[in-house]
Amino acid sequence: RVMDRFDDLRDLYFNSLKKGLPLDTIRYTDSNSASSIVSSMDFSRDNRYFAVGGVTKEIKVFDSNLIHPTFNMDDDEETVIHCPIQTMSSKHKISCVCWNPYVQSQLASSDYGGNVSIWDASTGLCVRTFQEHKQRAWSVDISRTNPDIMASASDDATVKIWSMNQSRSIYTFTEKSNVCSVHFGPHDHHQLMVGSADSNIRWYDTRWTRDALLTLKGHNKTVSYIKWLNNTELVSLSIDGSLKLWDLSNKECKRTYTGHTNRRNFVGLSVEGDWFSCGSEDNAVYTYHKYSAKPSLIYKFPSDDDSLGESSTAFGSSVCWKRNSNILLAANSKGMIQALSLE
Repeated sequence: RVMDRFDDLRDLYFNSLKKGLPLDTIRYTDSNSASSIVSSMDFSRDNRYFAVGGVTKEIKVFDSNLIHPTFNMDDDEETVIHCPIQTMSSKHKISCVCWNPYVQSQLASSDYGGNVSIWDASTGLCVRTFQEHKQRAWSVDISRTNPDIMASASDDATVKIWSMNQSRSIYTFTEKSNVCSVHFGPHDHHQLMVGSADSNIRWYDTRWTRDALLTLKGHNKTVSYIKWLNNTELVSLSIDGSLKLWDLSNKECKRTYTGHTNRRNFVGLSVEGDWFSCGSEDNAVYTYHKYSAKPSLIYKFPSDDDSLGESSTAFGSSVCWKRNSNILLAANSKGMIQALSLE
């Protein structure tokens, strides 16, 4: 009875939360065609800048201090047009971007050509490209505890560990199927989580490349994203239409989250504290709290392309929380980026 009452009060609390308020709109491209998909976004070390990468083969860097609260603007005030402070061009579609947590101007990317690149965001130049993956590289992550180390995941069924100071990978993990996501442990660069197309999540120690420390089974389809919440908890997203919270100390799934729609596309996943958000194939972004299996907040992107008859094809494609804040960036497949405030 006590637990039932707790659940009722919890649901009442979450249902009373306001919707995410749109602060501002940024455009990844000048058009809203299907070729404007935003694949990935990330904030810089001090949250001053955010990078946006996608299928236009460009990484654009914006100044987050210029985000303007448009919902407080007067009707006769002109809409703010955001211009990137830096644009970096790639030969291939960008699948993932990741800022170095210590070097303010350093940015890593992975692309559809299998390349893992290091960029100097202050000059817009690519300073190094690693070219060992034989197929599309889906994900790249730089360790928070050792910023010289990064990992990448690829359709060639490998995970590679790189040193910024070496031209070749220093470790390679071979999976049984395509690898979609990698994420280093928050306090130990030897701990690495890997999400694969075989629906499993594997926990590796980079000092022991032969076997995984642990395999987490529960999803029915490809695991597209994984994020550590803390030292003992992990959130995963799959195209089976669910998110799962894993307790690594007990090696079990603590909770399954449903509500968003995800059967085909990569829609993004981002965490902040006990909150996590993902895109959805109904052209929306869904935000969940760790203790509630149903979405606490839903934001629907404006359908500004109804005249083209294409609004039904749009989907939420990427999300990124601004660290230690209530600001969420949400992007869709039409290149629209909304800065949202959780109130």
